[in-house]
Amino acid sequence: MALESNNNGQLDRTSVQNFSSRIGFRGERSFNSGLSGLLKVETGIAPHYTTQSKTFASRKSYIGLKSCSMGALIMGTHDMPLKSLEGTANQLWGEDEAMEVIIHGKGSRSAIYGGTVVFNNVHTRQTNMLVYTGPKFGNVVAKLAFSPDETHTVLVNKAMAGASVEYNGGIYNLGIAFQNQKNISANGGAMTAMKVTGGVKMGDIAVGVAYSNLDNNAGPVNGRKTPPCQTSCRPIMTAEHPHRIDIYEQKFVFN
Repeated sequence: MALESNNNGQLDRTSVQNFSSRIGFRGERSFNSGLSGLLKVETGIAPHYTTQSKTFASRKSYIGLKSCSMGALIMGTHDMPLKSLEGTANQLWGEDEAMEVIIHGKGSRSAIYGGTVVFNNVHTRQTNMLVYTGPKFGNVVAKLAFSPDETHTVLVNKAMAGASVEYNGGIYNLGIAFQNQKNISANGGAMTAMKVTGGVKMGDIAVGVAYSNLDNNAGPVNGRKTPPCQTSCRPIMTAEHPHRIDIYEQKFVFN
């Protein structure tokens, strides 16, 4: 718990934050020398604000299998590989930190016409997930993930897929991740994202950078695409296409 003061340039606010407090249970059961079962149940809690206390198993919750030679496969609620790729770039973790708001587009999702434009952030934890984490080769680990849309319609199927590859040699780290969500709107656009991280950790000193490219692929408006923009951008809407605006963002943070 923490007391936080912030200023957005127009207004000062003081608030009590729980910094994503949670309670959870995790277990592992060995079946033989090379195979074990996995279990995790995690729920968000907020001692200061009851509406932020979520339902049971609202955070990372899953079951799965882990093999020493084949990697791990889990099913349940989990982060996509792109979100979980951080390296040493996410130093200031907390409520609405740079990785969440800038790199993953959460600020843009809220800022662009109050969320009326079809543009999803890539920070949201996904349900109905299948996540495969490969065995470690040297200092490299790869992840694959898929989340089907169980309520898809004829026009909209929001199935999501993603992958990442990360190198961590102890001192240097480097990673890249991709994510694609089909048909985020009835016009057929897909929400795509790419993220790159890198950094150095030497003792108690760590430096990291992160870059992302987010695109809602809504198609051109009046024959042109909206130019690259940042969190504060306001793309021009037209009367013919009030919600169909192609937004292409490039973000960069340094910690």
